[in-house]
Amino acid sequence: MKKRISVLGFCMIFTLAWITWTPNQAFAENKLTWQTYIAGMTRAKDEKKKVLVYFRADWCQYCTVMDRDVFSNPKIIKEIQKNFIPIRVDVDKEKTIATQYQIQGLPTTWFLTQDGRRIGGIPGSFPPEIMANILPYIASDSYLTMTMEDYIAKRKTK
Repeated sequence: MKKRISVLGFCMIFTLAWITWTPNQAFAENKLTWQTYIAGMTRAKDEKKKVLVYFRADWCQYCTVMDRDVFSNPKIIKEIQKNFIPIRVDVDKEKTIATQYQIQGLPTTWFLTQDGRRIGGIPGSFPPEIMANILPYIASDSYLTMTMEDYIAKRKTK
């Protein structure tokens, strides 16, 4: 009888540990942890990473498309986590930051150096395939020496 209880207890503990640990770990790996503007800029300096600043609003249907199709894509998430600090700015709640970047339409995505200098901004919604080209182009500093078109052509020949 004691053996049954201890086997049953072990199974219950193992199951509970698996339920609470595995999904949470997988969930964390497959989801971006967006930073606030101030926290993200501080992390970028500390970690010496470039910054992706995503301007959006809850009412923006194209922002919802970007959230669903681009920022939930596992390959995009992996590339951002590796090379960038992701910052999400709600333009309705953080109007000063949106004004600072002269945001006129949503969504808009800006890329910055680790010390906050602007690399470039992209207005509008676009598919994950475009983001999949932009991220390594910015991360590798190729934007300093070639156009995006040349970078894509070079990647295709490899």
